[in-house]
Amino acid sequence: MSPGNHEMIRFERLSSLNGLPINEPGYWGHNGYVSGSVFEVTSRSAGEGASFELKLLPLPSVFRKDWTITEEDWEEYATLIAEGYSFAAYDGTRVAGMIICAAQQWNNTLHIENLLVASQYRNKGIGGALINRVIKEASQSKFRQVTLETQNTNVPAVAFYRKQGFRIDGLRLGLYDPSENPGEIAIFMAYRIG
Repeated sequence: MSPGNHEMIRFERLSSLNGLPINEPGYWGHNGYVSGSVFEVTSRSAGEGASFELKLLPLPSVFRKDWTITEEDWEEYATLIAEGYSFAAYDGTRVAGMIICAAQQWNNTLHIENLLVASQYRNKGIGGALINRVIKEASQSKFRQVTLETQNTNVPAVAFYRKQGFRIDGLRLGLYDPSENPGEIAIFMAYRIG
């Protein structure tokens, strides 16, 4: 399969985790990211006002973050999949990728919880195609936006989501425990429908 070639890939709504390679070692490849730059976040308060600035800066050395999808994560994903807003990309019977989404009825938003692309299918347009499928679903289901959370250290993800039409929508300076995630700040991104 060449980049952007989706003729052989089909996209289907997920109904459960049954039959998906959730426990197949190495199937999903590296869970994490590598970045040579970071968004430095500066906050200023003056009187009744406040402002925030994001500035892209090079890092002195490459930043690498790794994580594992736990059994608890898969259980949460199974619950979210049951809502009916998650999708998988298939190459024949093989899962090329999946996107897990949660409906947030209180603010009429479809939130992307996770986007996974199997290692052999990365950089071939699968992630973007899954995002497009979710945006189409959000529009058809009358959600007002699609949202997601990433980090100021995950510059590749911010660039990818911007390419898909998402905009930085907010920050949360103290979301992550600094003893576990030093220097990380939550960046919220949104794609407005309509």
